[in-house]
Amino acid sequence: MKTTLFVLLLVTVNAFTKPMPESVVVPLPKAPLVALTPDNATWSFKLQTPALKKGKPRIVGSSNMIIKVRTTQTGRLKLEEVTFSDKHTTQYWYVEGTILMNQADDGQLIATMVEPDWNRFNLTVPTGFTGFQWLKKENYIGVVDFDGRPSYHYLFDKEGGVKREAWVEVSTNRPLAFREGNSVYAYAFPDATPKTLVLPERLQTALQKIRREVGYRDQLSKDIKLNR
Repeated sequence: MKTTLFVLLLVTVNAFTKPMPESVVVPLPKAPLVALTPDNATWSFKLQTPALKKGKPRIVGSSNMIIKVRTTQTGRLKLEEVTFSDKHTTQYWYVEGTILMNQADDGQLIATMVEPDWNRFNLTVPTGFTGFQWLKKENYIGVVDFDGRPSYHYLFDKEGGVKREAWVEVSTNRPLAFREGNSVYAYAFPDATPKTLVLPERLQTALQKIRREVGYRDQLSKDIKLNR
């Protein structure tokens, strides 16, 4: 299986990238190495797989493999809609340091709190663009043509670690794609302005309950310290 994944990865990356012509001069990347996430926008990244016969894509992996993440951010609210290879979708709402998970489970919607430092499969993150948090100048290895667009190419490949690659569009400094282990994901940025996010009422109720419980625990901790 590892060999199959590796071959698929090579086909996928090679289908998008090629060397830049020597006549094209591109300046060295400057900080920040990738653009900041906008305050009012929608973006997504999707698993890339080589096409098979009759144009049908092939997805290699387990049933809980992430194939797409769609993010909408307006003001202080951010919503991630994560779609898995078994076709189910889970929502993650980021609300002032708290992450609420909203999903369908046997027809029943559930809402639970997720720890702020939680990171599902390294593919959802509280801030910044997923797949680009590790970028450093020393990871820069050159400029390539990525799907017709000049892009900065970064590589992280240390023994014993997860191999990572990232491509950043030169003209906009926005993410184009990233590789995480054996998977390559490509970004898309729709032009349409998203509607203002509103936290669903049932999640507002869950958030209030969580904050009351956290406040109670914090106060209890203070009282214990005072009485020592």
